[in-house]
Amino acid sequence: MRVHISCIWKIYSRSDYRSRSQKSCVAQPAMAKSKNHTNHNQNRKDHRNGIHKPQRQRYQSMKGVDPKFLRNLRFAKKNNKRHHQKVESKA
Repeated sequence: MRVHISCIWKIYSRSDYRSRSQKSCVAQPAMAKSKNHTNHNQNRKDHRNGIHKPQRQRYQSMKGVDPKFLRNLRFAKKNNKRHHQKVESKA
């Protein structure tokens, strides 16, 4: 374990600091230094396979939409299909 010694000079009088100064030393265990953050090589890694836009979904999710509206939407789609089949059969 590494020990770091920190010393502090205490001066009691400004006029005659040599005779009245005191040095107090305290041994403290030194903290291990570690790297906090680096962005090295991240840009290269990102570009190796290319940076692409996210693919857009064909239909937007209906999650969180008003249930009353969804029920009506379901019936509307069903009836549109039925009406479309009647028109084709007549033609």
